[in-house]
Amino acid sequence: MLPPAYVPRRTLALTVSTGLNAGAHQGGTALLVVYGSELPGTGGTVALYNPSTAGHTVVHFGELVFSVDR
Repeated sequence: MLPPAYVPRRTLALTVSTGLNAGAHQGGTALLVVYGSELPGTGGTVALYNPSTAGHTVVHFGELVFSVDR
């Protein structure tokens, strides 16, 4: 879970790359969801869904920046 100051107002869904090692991209994908404060009880939860390659245990975010807009 994210700290309260970093919980987005709305849920965010981002596609991410997956791989076997940090810094090495092997071509898998997945859906990263950051639940926002509009869903009571789940705000700040981060979940990974539908990885295209089950053996890929590393997620590559690229540059993900959280800004506080409250």
